[in-house]
Amino acid sequence: MTKKINIFDEVSNDAGSRIRSRDWYTAKIQELRGRGLVTKEKIMSYKEIATSKLEIGSMYMFVYNAKHKETLPYWDTFPLVLPFSRSGHMVTGFNLHYLPANVRWALLKTLLKNQDIASIRRLSNSTKMKMDYSTLKASTHIPLLKPTIHSYLFDHIIPVRGGMYLKIPPVDWHLTVLLPVQDFRSNGSKIQATTVWKDSLAG
Repeated sequence: MTKKINIFDEVSNDAGSRIRSRDWYTAKIQELRGRGLVTKEKIMSYKEIATSKLEIGSMYMFVYNAKHKETLPYWDTFPLVLPFSRSGHMVTGFNLHYLPANVRWALLKTLLKNQDIASIRRLSNSTKMKMDYSTLKASTHIPLLKPTIHSYLFDHIIPVRGGMYLKIPPVDWHLTVLLPVQDFRSNGSKIQATTVWKDSLAG
C-alpha cells in the first residue's frame, strides 16, 4: 500500500531544522501543487491532525456551510482561523484567508512579534497566541486584521475524518498561511480569491 503523503511532514523534512524564506515555501508549495497534493480535499483527509477540541490561540482549518449564504456577498467554505472568542453556539476569530498569502505571512510575523514571540523561528508545538483583552486591543492597531474577523456557528461546521477541526501544529503555521486552499463562494458559485482580497485591502 502506498503511504499517503502529508504535505506538512514532507515540507518539514525538506526544510530540515531551518525555517526557510517565504519564497522557498512558495516554491515548494508550487511543486506540491503540480503533484496534486495542495487541495482542500487532500488536507481535509489528514485525520492525524483532526480534533473535536477548539482552543483559543491555536490555528485551525475546518469545513463550513454558512447559514446566511444567500445574503452574504461571499464566504469561505474552508476557513483558516485563529480563534479569539467562543460562546455557546459560535466561535469568532481571524480568518487569514481574507488576505493574500504574502500579507498573511507578514501579518503572522507581526502578531507573533506583538506577543513577545520575536521570530517565526521560535515556534514550537506548544506555542499559542495570547488572545486576552490587552493583546486584542493592541492587535486592533493592525488595520488589516479587521476584514479577517468572522464568526462561525458550531452547528454549521461540517465534520472531517477524525473530528470537527484540523488543528495546525504551530511549527507549520508559516507554511499553512501560504497554502492556496481558500474556497470562496457567492450565490452558490465559486469566486476568485482576488476579488475578496481586493475588498479586504481596500479597507
